[in-house]
Amino acid sequence: MELKTFLKRLLKIVDIEKKKYIVNQIKCFSFLMIYTIASVIFPSFLSKIVDLGVVMGDVSNIVLYTTEMLICGILMVIFYYLQKVFFFKFGNDIVLRTKQKLYKKLNTVDIQFWNQYKVGDVLTILDNDIEKLQELLTSDISELVVNICLCIGISSYIIILNPKIGILVVVMSIIFAFIQRKVANKSKERMKKLRVTMGDFNSFSTETINNMPSLQMTGKTQYIKKMYADKCDELAKEGLDFTKTMCTVGMTGMSFNVLAIVIVLILGAVDVSNNLISVGLLFSMTIYVQRLYSPIVSIGNMFVKIKNFFPLLDNIYNVMFNEKNIIKGDYKHSSELMGNISFDNVWFGYNNERFILKGFTETFNRGEIIGIVGNNGSGKTTLVRLLTKLCTVERGKIEIDGIDINTFDMEYLQTQIGVMTQNSYLLAEEFNNILKSEKELNKMKKFLEEMNFYESGNSILKGNFEVKENNLNISGGEAQKLALYKLYLDNKPICVLDEPTAALDSNSEEKMIEFIKNHFKEKTVIIITHKPQILKICNRIIKLELHEGGKMTV
Repeated sequence: MELKTFLKRLLKIVDIEKKKYIVNQIKCFSFLMIYTIASVIFPSFLSKIVDLGVVMGDVSNIVLYTTEMLICGILMVIFYYLQKVFFFKFGNDIVLRTKQKLYKKLNTVDIQFWNQYKVGDVLTILDNDIEKLQELLTSDISELVVNICLCIGISSYIIILNPKIGILVVVMSIIFAFIQRKVANKSKERMKKLRVTMGDFNSFSTETINNMPSLQMTGKTQYIKKMYADKCDELAKEGLDFTKTMCTVGMTGMSFNVLAIVIVLILGAVDVSNNLISVGLLFSMTIYVQRLYSPIVSIGNMFVKIKNFFPLLDNIYNVMFNEKNIIKGDYKHSSELMGNISFDNVWFGYNNERFILKGFTETFNRGEIIGIVGNNGSGKTTLVRLLTKLCTVERGKIEIDGIDINTFDMEYLQTQIGVMTQNSYLLAEEFNNILKSEKELNKMKKFLEEMNFYESGNSILKGNFEVKENNLNISGGEAQKLALYKLYLDNKPICVLDEPTAALDSNSEEKMIEFIKNHFKEKTVIIITHKPQILKICNRIIKLELHEGGKMTV
């Protein structure tokens, strides 16, 4: 990736207002510049204290220059603090805005996106990769400018003090910069490999931790422990290789520092013995050569850092501007939909492979409860994805109340269609907010008693009960009961229930069926199921033939 493309993508990702960014960057630069000037001036007081104070035995000069040195040091401390705090505030704002932008994007992608990306990769981008923008767009830019100025200024000053030493140090700096560039290209490739390994590691960790109880029950713990250990070893190897490459930068810098100081001391000692320079000046030159080391290394590290960020920026950009999006629409109705759904000659298949649905045509009307049955892979869940726009039909069309589903605004459509998913997923924080409301708890009490929730040993209405992340502290049947109650509370005109009684005993199943029959009237209700008992309340039953997309009304 060329630097020009890199910068264009970077600015597109962060979406910063140019004027605001420049103003903040100038503020940050000002603090950093004052700190840097103070730190550069600081060593010069040593030669004055030694040559004009100690050597000449002038106490007043010692006091004067020591006081000035102290004031300079205080300024260094104050502006160091200011520039660090301001840089963090400025950078953190950029990072959080970018995270929000990416998270918002993830709410608009379709099912094909999640077939393309691992969850672990996306989490790594969101949690780690974007964090690296903070320094790159704030302190790094200012520090790069300051370090370039420092290199030029200190090198010029050393040349003025002693031309032969100064020129030699500058030549060494150029050689060092050339080596840094070679290392940067190598580190970029190492970073790519490390990033892929990290994404795979995070995906495995996320999947296994989220499903640990199931893995324990199915006796998979030995297997996943071995897999995790292997992935740790692989991550350690890639991390070590990357660290070795980066250490080359440090070794080169340290070599430059050692050689430069040795050269200054040897050549400077000769000049002192020939009375060409004073001891205090030699002392100052030694410190300035050391000061030159830091900005030179920083510039080299910055070059390496930018190179390393190329693959990370690619990942962020490819996710943020991925074209696997839910089709946008702008239609919103002032009131809720009636809920009359029409599938007209719908064809659909995943990843341009065989069609799951072939010419599927059916209507679902308000006030009806429609059952959908069929073998695994026959397209039952696909119908739900099409209805919620997670998938897009390849041929034919879907209409709600006579309006093409693709013209609906997604957020509006989500207020009109309620889905009880196959795994009865509950957003823990949202549901726990319901539990904190006394009014909502009173409404829930009757439902919980009706659904035999207390018989399971869990008492939601007592104590400080909270649904844990991934529903870990409730059973599958309990999750289904709570998911149904949440669907009932949402009160949307179209309700889809995907295997709503799969985890229930026969007694609880009867109660849930009765609840659906009594409380979901005047809605369009679609029930996907393999269990025959719930089909008794359906007005119609549609059977999807495996791979054919045909239907049979029973």
